[in-house]
Amino acid sequence: MSYKKKRFSGNKLKKQRMQSGLELGDVVMKLWSMGHKKASVQLVRNYETDKNIPGLEYAVSLASIYDCSVQEFVK
Repeated sequence: MSYKKKRFSGNKLKKQRMQSGLELGDVVMKLWSMGHKKASVQLVRNYETDKNIPGLEYAVSLASIYDCSVQEFVK
């Protein structure tokens, strides 16, 4: 049995943010309130443009903010 490796998708992350009606700054403020003191607009933008991949803690927090599953961020 083979498993296809899932890959993070910045486009899907951005789509979830847009569906939530949030601006980048809104997301950063929510991340800060969750204890992610290194969060920035540039960091989230880099995730959305596939320049960086969020770690598990950020991915879980973003899923919480967008009220979705982390699975929504993979292709």
